Amino acid sequence: MTAPADSRHFTLQPIAEGVYAAIARDGAGAMSNAGIVDLGDRTLVFDTFMTPQAAEDLCAAAEALIGHPIAYVVNSHWHDDHVRGNQAFPNAEIAATDRTSLLMATKTPESAERYRERAPGHVAGLREQYAATSDERERARLALEISEGEEILASLPTLELRLPTHTFHDRLTFRGPAREAQLLSYGGGHTESDAFVYLPAERILFAGDLVVHRTHPWMGHGNPDEWPRILDRLEALDIGPLVPGHGPLAGRDAIGAVRAYLGDVQKLAAGLLLAGNGPDDLAQAPLPDAYAAWDAPEVFAGNMHFLGEHLAAQANVQSSPPSTPMP
Repeated sequence: MTAPADSRHFTLQPIAEGVYAAIARDGAGAMSNAGIVDLGDRTLVFDTFMTPQAAEDLCAAAEALIGHPIAYVVNSHWHDDHVRGNQAFPNAEIAATDRTSLLMATKTPESAERYRERAPGHVAGLREQYAATSDERERARLALEISEGEEILASLPTLELRLPTHTFHDRLTFRGPAREAQLLSYGGGHTESDAFVYLPAERILFAGDLVVHRTHPWMGHGNPDEWPRILDRLEALDIGPLVPGHGPLAGRDAIGAVRAYLGDVQKLAAGLLLAGNGPDDLAQAPLPDAYAAWDAPEVFAGNMHFLGEHLAAQANVQSSPPSTPMP
């Protein structure tokens, strides 16, 4: 299995004959992982990155690798870094869950407007921080963030929203001469609705952000109580290679690592709440040693603040007296 020259936005990793992972490069326009699956007479693409320019490279790679029409695009969930490249696939059917399609219709345009309003100032502020610091590690981090911001700015003038053209609830199967690809959803954990692609013959899982590898998973738009149960169901599948939503190619062990993270962070948040701290205090908690080396450490503070509000709301509901029935 050979791959064409890698894009500046991602590296291509062959997993099986006709199946590739597109792993995002830091500081470029992908910002999440994607996948290419040859069905035998048509091609399926899993997720489309943060920017159209990265998605255009993904489209070109798929056409060069497979040679079949790109017939299907799957959006795993509504977050920008998985759907903004949809416009690079004008002739493909786009599939997502019913709920994800609705969320994309409302949240993606709102997000694009916020970026148009705030991204120029944000990137300018990052450049000022870069000029003001002499710490080499901080300069390296800021350089990557500036580069990503510039990719987003470059995408905004021509950004167009392509919504799903086909929706499903819990299962949609794509069959071709080469293989079967199952598009599945077990509900919402990372977001209100998450989907993934499973290739049963090859035991390959394209997990989306339900599973990230050595990267802090974002919890603030999902259901932290349901997410571990979804991971239990994923783990029941026969899995070999696993393409995470973020981070390097992994295996089934990555599922357990995310489940442990969710449990550890919830336990930490609950303990701090019991000690009288509020959500703002939780956001200042130091990173646990076990996750200090994981990518996207800035996500941890947001997760802690979200859990502070989430757990406090649960406690208020549980402590409320039962309502008195009307006579």
